[in-house]
Amino acid sequence: MTPPSPPRLCIGLPVYNGEAYLAAAIESLLAQTFADFRLVISDNGSTDGTAEICRCFAGSDPRIDYHRAAENRGQAWNFNHVVGLADAELFKWASYDDLYAPRFLERCIAALDAHPRAILCYTTAHVIDEHGAVVGARRDPAAATSALPAARFRDLVWNWGACLTMFGVFRLAALRQTQLIGAYPASDVVLLAELALRGELLEIDEALLFWRDHPNRPTRVCTSDAELAAWLAPENAGRLQFRHLTLFAHYLRTIGRVPLPLEQKLRCAGVMARWFAIKLPTIQDEVRGNIAGRLRRAYARWSSSSRPDSQSRAV
Repeated sequence: MTPPSPPRLCIGLPVYNGEAYLAAAIESLLAQTFADFRLVISDNGSTDGTAEICRCFAGSDPRIDYHRAAENRGQAWNFNHVVGLADAELFKWASYDDLYAPRFLERCIAALDAHPRAILCYTTAHVIDEHGAVVGARRDPAAATSALPAARFRDLVWNWGACLTMFGVFRLAALRQTQLIGAYPASDVVLLAELALRGELLEIDEALLFWRDHPNRPTRVCTSDAELAAWLAPENAGRLQFRHLTLFAHYLRTIGRVPLPLEQKLRCAGVMARWFAIKLPTIQDEVRGNIAGRLRRAYARWSSSSRPDSQSRAV
């Protein structure tokens, strides 16, 4: 018997404790007019009702493939894990809390078919609150459609906006050439910059994504880069975080690893030289703040350990 051919699209949905919004997100994906896809759900050891919701949907729709990790290994691992499980020409990340208009996939895939040089297509978005009410609109400020890689890189570095681009439809082969999601804050911006070096990124000027802004979003719950880094990867807990220095280093690494003509690499280096000059005051503040914080914690530990104990002294 001939095995079934793989679907054209694989949707990867990483989730951790997403019971509040997960069912609605899955329903909006299953209701798409483009139906030739497999939905891979990776549950990062959820402790709420996420597993029950996923098993219920997987039991009723053969397109759903549910995986569950024994423990939470961090958001970066989970996002990359679903890419590793994909087996299609096209790929899409889906957030457990967002919704999609029925023609989202159809429109994005048609645009990619019409533009062979494009490696990613995304749409503008409505912003919805925790109850699903539309409260605003969002779009990334620039679609990277120039024929020159350095120009696309410049557009992404300076105009990445809300990173709605991350939830578009990718050519999987191009995505797998990248470093994927790193275990540091804003690594998705570096990923998009690398994609821009590799091909065109298309924006559809129609709000087919419903981007949910709610109190439990990690960027709202995490009050510092250190907390955000630990959410991305538990092994980051307690480590100092230098967001802009880290971004600068990874941008440079990206320019070096993507095969480009020397002239384009030099133009990209020029973009980063200007970026570094503008961000230098922020970088200096981050360094001073980290050093001061480390000194305060060291003093607090020393002060606590040298304080006389509260037990009665021997006479």
